[in-house]
Amino acid sequence: MKCLFLLIPVIILSCKQAEKKKTMNKTGVIEAFTPKKQITFPHKIHSDNKIDCKYCHNPKTQSNKVILTETICENCHQKVKSEGNKKPKESSTLKKYFYPNMSFCGGALYGFYRDDELMRIESTFGSESGYSSKNVDFNDGKIIRIRYREHYVDWEKFNKNYTNEGEIDSNKLNFTDTLYVLEFGQRASFKTYVKNKLISTKLNTVLKAQLISCVETMKKELASKKELVNE
Repeated sequence: MKCLFLLIPVIILSCKQAEKKKTMNKTGVIEAFTPKKQITFPHKIHSDNKIDCKYCHNPKTQSNKVILTETICENCHQKVKSEGNKKPKESSTLKKYFYPNMSFCGGALYGFYRDDELMRIESTFGSESGYSSKNVDFNDGKIIRIRYREHYVDWEKFNKNYTNEGEIDSNKLNFTDTLYVLEFGQRASFKTYVKNKLISTKLNTVLKAQLISCVETMKKELASKKELVNE
């Protein structure tokens, strides 16, 4: 009789595991499955939309890796497509446009649009001594990220090391490479990198204001005149 009572929890547990496995198969999770290649998953946009981590990750496992199939993704994304009576967008492809004039604060200016909505700006201002670039990402018309890079000759270092140089030898030039990454929204941050090394997370309010002002200028320039790039 005691053996029978001992077997009952095991039977119940086995049933629960079988039911869990059945449910997992319905949502597209396939056990013992190895993908052909890994993908970079956009965690930020999912966390910003309050998607529970446990929807994809099993908290009982030690590994952060997870196998996703189209089925589990479509549990949410198919719902988004079918919500209300909204017509699905005709095209999800980004179209690239350029501003035919020299941008006031961006230099060579390009805008990337999805169904007439500005999704990204890329601009580069080049000179003989280097370049600067501004890449801006948007969501629903709002700035979500700015990446501003300064890549110029370090003349101070050159003049210090080669004081009596007549002609400039390009092999002796060193370049500063500073990248400012601004994140907006709930996870707002300001990070400064020098040659790909994070050196500061302190907010530079002056530079931030200048960059936001520049973005607004570039948006107006693209809105006033742009031409499609045929690639």
